[in-house]
Amino acid sequence: MKKRKVSNDSLTELAKRMPVLSEEMMSSYIGGVVYFDKDGTRLGKVGGSDLIRVTTLEDYEYAYQLPLNDSSCEEMGSPLSSLSNEVKQKVYSYYVNSYAPNASSFEFGEISNIAQCNTSKVLTLNPFASGVGNENSLISTLQHEDYHLSTLSDWKPIVDDSGVLIENPNKATNELSALEYQIAHDEFKNSSSDYRARVAESLYQTWLKLGMNKTREEAGEKCNVNYTV
Repeated sequence: MKKRKVSNDSLTELAKRMPVLSEEMMSSYIGGVVYFDKDGTRLGKVGGSDLIRVTTLEDYEYAYQLPLNDSSCEEMGSPLSSLSNEVKQKVYSYYVNSYAPNASSFEFGEISNIAQCNTSKVLTLNPFASGVGNENSLISTLQHEDYHLSTLSDWKPIVDDSGVLIENPNKATNELSALEYQIAHDEFKNSSSDYRARVAESLYQTWLKLGMNKTREEAGEKCNVNYTV
């Protein structure tokens, strides 16, 4: 298929001509990408996957016209991991602003998870973490962290009577609430089985901290994964 020069207006016209497909139908196709440009503008999604890539408007329109089961659209553009921090910052700003509105700012750092927040409401993103390049897992993590930020008084450490900083007695309960809030969203339900299995383990460990008589299998069932020891 020959590429052609396009404008923002032509992309709008293209959307009017293309069929509107349900999420169920979209997810039945192989391949798919969530496209951004280098300025952090979300161009749209092609196919049933949620891989995040950065490309040009012209290449996005070309991918949009491909058959939905054409996996070549996954090869267009660049994965976030290969791009500069300046481009990553712009793309992640879209997600932080949309799904973690309680964060004061965000930065990059080497952490064990996709994202974590602190008591200053600064969100730290690990640009190399497993799942950070997939839209559903990224959004789901941000929803979890934003719950902590919106209920900070039950999550941040407190000072005891002797002036020593100690863990908030409500932290485990707050973590359980954040997990339940996260799991209830469609982004979590549409994330990968590996990601949901990691959340299921966090859920199980939180149940243990709270002394709840729950099993790993129950955590897996709640997270829709075949979770075994």
